[in-house]
This record gives sequence, C-alpha cells and structure tokens, in this order.
Amino acid sequence: MAKGRIFADPSMYFVVTFSDNFRSPIIRNIIQKMGLDVLEAIGDNIAKVRISKSEYETFLKNLEKNSVYVENIRESTLKEKIEEPLLRKITEEPEKRVRVNIEVSRLKDSRAAERVVEKLHEYIRANELGKIETAYRSERFLLLTGELAGKTVQEIAQDFDAITRINLARAVRLRSGRLSSTSLDEGRVARLRVRSLARTPREVPAQEISAMPSICILDSGINSAHELLKPFVADTYDIAARSQTPCDDNLGHGSMVAGIAIYGGEVPTGEPSARIVAVKLFENGSFDGNIIGPISETVRKFKGKTRIFNLSFSSEGPDPILSRALDDLSFKEKVLFVVCAGNIDSDQIIEELQGQNGYPTYLTRYPIFFPGDCFNVLTVGSFAEKDSNFVPKQRPSPFTRTYPFRSRTKPEVLASGGNVNLEREEGIIVGLNPDGCGIVSTSKDDNRFEEDVGTSFACPVVSSIAAGLAEKFPSRSTSLYKALIASSCERLIDGTGRQFDASVQGFGTPSKRYAMFSTFWRVNLCADSSFDLKDRRQLHRYKFLFPDVADRIIITLCFDVEPLQGSELPYEIQMRLHKPGTLLSASITPNNSISADDSNIRQFEYKVERGGKGVWTLDVSPRTRRSFWVDPSAELLLRYAIVISIISDEQQDIYARVRKFSQSVK
Repeated sequence: MAKGRIFADPSMYFVVTFSDNFRSPIIRNIIQKMGLDVLEAIGDNIAKVRISKSEYETFLKNLEKNSVYVENIRESTLKEKIEEPLLRKITEEPEKRVRVNIEVSRLKDSRAAERVVEKLHEYIRANELGKIETAYRSERFLLLTGELAGKTVQEIAQDFDAITRINLARAVRLRSGRLSSTSLDEGRVARLRVRSLARTPREVPAQEISAMPSICILDSGINSAHELLKPFVADTYDIAARSQTPCDDNLGHGSMVAGIAIYGGEVPTGEPSARIVAVKLFENGSFDGNIIGPISETVRKFKGKTRIFNLSFSSEGPDPILSRALDDLSFKEKVLFVVCAGNIDSDQIIEELQGQNGYPTYLTRYPIFFPGDCFNVLTVGSFAEKDSNFVPKQRPSPFTRTYPFRSRTKPEVLASGGNVNLEREEGIIVGLNPDGCGIVSTSKDDNRFEEDVGTSFACPVVSSIAAGLAEKFPSRSTSLYKALIASSCERLIDGTGRQFDASVQGFGTPSKRYAMFSTFWRVNLCADSSFDLKDRRQLHRYKFLFPDVADRIIITLCFDVEPLQGSELPYEIQMRLHKPGTLLSASITPNNSISADDSNIRQFEYKVERGGKGVWTLDVSPRTRRSFWVDPSAELLLRYAIVISIISDEQQDIYARVRKFSQSVK
C-alpha cells in the first residue's frame, strides 16, 4: 500500500545514525543546523527524526555539507513500530480483531493531532474495519486505543510514519479473590469468609474527620452504607454514569480496599486515619478498554481534594504505551499513584509447587506489569502478617509478583496483603484458601467483614501512609513522599537470617511512624529541590552532623521522571558522600545499597565505626542520558527529593544535636 492513502502527512520521517552520541555538543548542533525534529532516540547515536516535506531540498543541501557526521539514513521498519507478539498475531490471523494501543510521535500542535484522529476515524468507518478512540493526549505524544483487524493494524503502521509503536492492549484485572480454588473434597463443610460486624464503630467527631487526609480509590465502587465506611466517604463518582451515584459495589473489592485505606490496615483492629473518594471504574472483575481515559478524568476531577490515588489493579501483560501515559500524567499533574504489584494466580502457584520450583524461588518467574512497572508510581507488593500451613509470617506472600530484571527495583515496598493455606487430598495440593490468614476488611454486604488476600489489599495500607505525608507536607514533591516511605522500611529475612532479594521485597516493609516522624534515636533530614538541566555544572551540597553515639546513615534518593522517549530514564542523579577529615574529592563506599541502574529511587546505607563522627557532606549532581538531549519538549528541570536518616542502634538520644546543627547551617 502506497504511503499517504490514509493520511497525507506534511512531514517526512527517517531513522538517522550519527557519527557520535547525543551527549556530543557537535552532534546536537548538527541536528539543529539540519532542521531535524528528533522524535525518538533508538540508540546512543540513532534517532527517528522528522522534517517538513517543504524543507526537503534544504535538508539535502545541509546533509551534503554535514555528511561526515551522518553515517546512515533509512526508513522505519515494521518491526520497529509493531511489538513482536502483536506482529506474530497479525501474521498468524490477519483477519482477527485485536485490541491495540497506538502511540503517535509528538505532533506539532493540537490541530495536527485532531487531523490525525479524524483521518483514522474516516478510514476505519468507511471500510468498517473496527473502532478507535483517543485515550490520552499531551504535548509529548498521542495515545490511541481500539479494536481492529490485524491486517488493518499493519496497514496503518505502514501508511503512517508518525507512529512510534503499536502494542497489544492488555486487559486490566482487579487482583483478588482468585486464590481460592475448589477442593476435590466436595463433601466438606464450607468455611464462611463473611461474618457479621463484631465491633461497635467509635463515633468520631466531624471536626476530626474533616481534618483527616484523603485518598482517591479507583475500583469497583463502595458499600457507602457500611457503618465503618459511611462517615469517612468524602465523595463518590461513578465513571459509567458520570455522576456521584450509584457508585455501588457488586464485587466487594472496592469496599474492602476502602476499609483498609481508611483504617490503615485490617479494619477490626485499626483506627480511622483517612477519608476516601470512591470512584467506580470496574463493573466486573476486568476492564478491557480505554482505562487511561477514566484515570485522567478522575485525576483532573479530584486532584484538588487529594494527590494520592490508589490503583489496586494490574494488567495481564506488559503495556509500555499505557505505562508511559501514566508516568506522563503523574509527572504533569504532580500526583502519586500507589499501585499494586499484582498476584500470581492460584493454579500457577499449585503448578509451581508440584514442579521443581518451591517458595520463594517461583516468585521471580512472575513479573510486575502495568501500572506497577511505571517510574512515577509507588508499587506495593504483599507480605504475610499471619502464619499459614504454607508460609510463615513476616515473609513475602506466596502470591506477590516481583521484578526479576535487575535494571529496576520493583516493587518498592511490601505491606500486609495476607497469606494462604494449602489444601491437600491424599498428599496432593488441590487448592489454596485464606481462612484465618487473610486480610479482614469491610464487606459489600450490610455491615459485615470479609476475609481475602492479594496485593490489592496491601496497596491501600501504603496509600494511607502516603496520604498522611501529603497532609503533613502539602506543598512538597511526591518524590519526597516516596523517599520518606522507602527510608522507613525494614527488610524481611528468611529462615536462615538472609534478606530477601530487592526484586521480591524492594526496600522492605514501611513504618508509618518512621516515615512521618523522627524519633530521639532515629532522625530524618529531608529536602526536595530541582536541577536546571540547562546548566550541566550544577551541584547541590548538603551538610549534616553525625553525633558520637550514632551508628548508621541511610540515604534515600528519589526523582520524578519525565517520560520523554522510550522506556529508559532520561537522567539520573550522582551522589558523593564525604566524611569528616577527608578530601571532598574522596567519596566513601556504602556498606549496602539498593540502586538498580534504571530505578528513580535508590538507597545507600553506611555503617560508621570510627573516624566518622562530626560534620558530613553530601554532594548530588545530575547526569543526563541520550533521550534527554534529543527531545526538544523536555522540561529541563529534574525534580528530586533526598532523605538522610541518622540512626543510633543503641537508641541513644541524637535528635537535639542533629536538629540544632541543621538549623545553624545556611
């Protein structure tokens, strides 16, 4: 099919290989001289570029003058535009309809984006090829989603060079209630997981409730008549009805999540500490459609009430275009999405246990997908707070997903999401159940409690902490909230005393007390700031006192990520720590660190035995990567937060001395 049949693009697109990488000022100058609009960095010196057709002759003249800096020019290939699993599906079943997400390169203005959408709609409607809609639009990119025949997807990719990538749109599931499977013993008496309200709700004064922080929960609705929920529901919104009502909960998932968010954990033993805004997004257990649209709508509607949004759902596979859109939304709106890691299904766990992979080894075979794989979210896995006949308490839950790729630390934290028992028949594992070891929260039915398990229910525990921080530090960055939560974590250990890997537990299990407050023996010094990336020589210096009776320093660093091009970090922050009596050019090495190369949250621990008492200096500076230098839409600001935790393991009083010194430093 000849190009331009669907859309007569006024631009031309090439993939150019330059003689040096994009950090080179010479190459960046050549790009500017040749009038190239860089859309995507494909490699250290390879980029997809755009020029206006009207400027083609000028481009050829400039190319002749600067040919020594250009090694190769070619068109984009189909494999570069369409992800491999989708391309395979198209080849095998070209007539079958598939749900896809389409990312279109940064367009010059909103009218250009509208023309693209209009032409695609016309082409698809005229030929009855399926349906497509705009899911998300920003100055960086346009996201379209729809259901099209495989061959139509291929035709659009071949015709329209502005397309950056197309991938399969994954169904999104509410991840709970999938861990109980039917036992072979059909004759046994079933154990009920729903029970009547066993506590009298404490009457909380209206003034106290109104002072509580708020969390927006996008889920399956809420049982707003429940006595333990009703006083703390600040607002409701039903996406389908576009109104506050009905926002009812037919599934029970949203009511359980809401209870945990309000009470900061299990409802029967908790005390209310937050209000919630309940948004009904799910009518049934999965969402197969444009999910980023309702998320964007919710953020814009409720960001005046809260900056913390709880997403207790996950996709069934990778969806990099959706992940980029959510990162973009978080970055632009300066809100924090607290999201769940997702669950390993019960049949998969049973299959692993019957095979060669025991617990916890099999956990690393099941990766985290959207939205947990985003940079700007806080991803929460689950640990077991109660023993079961399978996994002891204080271990990662046997269903929590992980991030086995060493390039990134996910999940960032674990919270209590329950445990499961193994059901056996004649020695064979036939099912799992959460009886007596799950999470107990508010039910969709009357004033009852329900017991269930899942990372869905770990997520609101951390949302509650984040909401408290947002209330305490309302004008600070979401990176600071993430850094404070990570700084408060305690690492889980196995039966041999070894810590579980960061790919399973991230930074560990957070403490609300240590995230929110300093103590006499554990002092948090925190700051958030930004680098102007136009100035490559910037350095920020922090000084702090390490008292004689202190033992350790933990530094937690987090920064916001502007999702420029591709899935890599556009920049990072380098850190140098200097102890007293040493040259500022000499940096000491941490004893322990969690610092994956592609993570925007990192932690370093230093044990100080001798020669380290006194005033320490911490220098931080930015380092840009290839995608930053070639994206003209970059904001040129790197927003970051840092938390320095000074700890006395013997619980000696260090607070007054550290605080006094910090107040004296200008």
